[in-house]
Amino acid sequence: MSERMKPWRGVACAALSLAAAACQNDLFRDAETPYTSSEARLKEMGTFDPVKESTGPVTTLSEASKLLSADRLPSQQPPAQVDMTLADVRGSALQRNLDLKVQAFAPALARAAIGVEMAKFESSITANYTRNDQNVFSNLDSGNAGLQDNASVGLNVPLATGGTVNMSAVSQMASQDLIGFADGITQDTQGGMQFSIAQPLLRGAGVEANTASIRVARLNGQIADARTKLEAIRLLANADKAYWNLYAAARELEVRQQQYDLAVAQLERARRRVRAGEVAEIETIRAESGVGSTIESIIGADNRLRLRQRDLKRLMNDPNLTMDSPTYIATATPPSPVRLKFDPETLATKAIENRMEMLELELQLSIDATNVDLQRNAALPLFTVNYQYQNFGYGTNMGNAWQSLGDADQYTARQRGREEPHPERDPDATAASGHQGSASTRDSTGGVQRHGQPGERVAAHPGVAPGDGPGGTHL
Repeated sequence: MSERMKPWRGVACAALSLAAAACQNDLFRDAETPYTSSEARLKEMGTFDPVKESTGPVTTLSEASKLLSADRLPSQQPPAQVDMTLADVRGSALQRNLDLKVQAFAPALARAAIGVEMAKFESSITANYTRNDQNVFSNLDSGNAGLQDNASVGLNVPLATGGTVNMSAVSQMASQDLIGFADGITQDTQGGMQFSIAQPLLRGAGVEANTASIRVARLNGQIADARTKLEAIRLLANADKAYWNLYAAARELEVRQQQYDLAVAQLERARRRVRAGEVAEIETIRAESGVGSTIESIIGADNRLRLRQRDLKRLMNDPNLTMDSPTYIATATPPSPVRLKFDPETLATKAIENRMEMLELELQLSIDATNVDLQRNAALPLFTVNYQYQNFGYGTNMGNAWQSLGDADQYTARQRGREEPHPERDPDATAASGHQGSASTRDSTGGVQRHGQPGERVAAHPGVAPGDGPGGTHL
């Protein structure tokens, strides 16, 4: 029985596969439809019936011949007309043209970029608070504080020379709750002032290197202004061209209409002479051909006039004179042609000096020169001078700590140091200054604890060696 069912199992599996594929296609068809085109649009060829699409009465060839034989053009209702001067066209173009509005955003963005670059030299106020609650049992033997609060408020002033000045007020309170192990709570409070300054001497040093980004941003702002001015000049030039092209198209249509009137008069004269027997019938046919040629010229001139109207309306972007508006724009400014003579060399020099494209290239060259100088400065070794001054007071509470600030027996320290090139970057320079580097390492890792009167505990800041009194100085 199983041997007989084996062929049918294959057929059943194939049928199930086809059904699953069909279901999958139906499942994803809705998701694919917005991104695909219909089969009818891809494969079926559409038809166009000009008779049904015509908005006016259909005129046959014989009817059109009768109209032409009547020696007159079809009468048309004159459209609404508005008179505009050249100044009106310029003002509307500058006020409403979309290309100029888009370009007007570039100077504002450039000014914002300048503000961003100048903001890096603004002072900043910093505030920090940390609280560290440690296990009393783990710090009982070592004497470390079980609860420690640190608070600081500072002012960070970046310098145009590349350095940084930092001034801060620091408060630290450490306490141990040893009830059950010692006599009550012990508490140490520390408060003081810190002042530090860091100044690079090679890489990143100097006003020129640190203000390069501001100069580049300002040059980019000038480029944006030049492009905006260029766009305004181009818009005005195009508006003037469109205005006078419209004037020329209107005058051409008037000339074509006069030619048509003369051709019609010539046809009437030819017909009278034929009826009088002065000339042959061929003169009438020749005159009718002239009338047909003038009608064709009128149609071409009228189409050009409509195109010039659309070009001018597009540049003006007036909501009352849209591109599909039937309103006719009549040029109210008459032309005033005069004879002018220019010196070619002087005219070419002024054209080069006043072209915004040339100014943009000059500004871009200045940006490139600034970037080259900045990259040269970045290739210098890193050498930084640091100076730090600290003055702290100590007491059993915060008030006593700040009141004792500046006392002779309190902690005062000054630290001076320098950061030199990394050994891997400049081994010779590091070997030559190895003594100063080792001294700086001892300053950053050394420390001493000084004990005063019974009940007073003073912790020295890292960098103060044994034997230094208040106002000690280290290199």
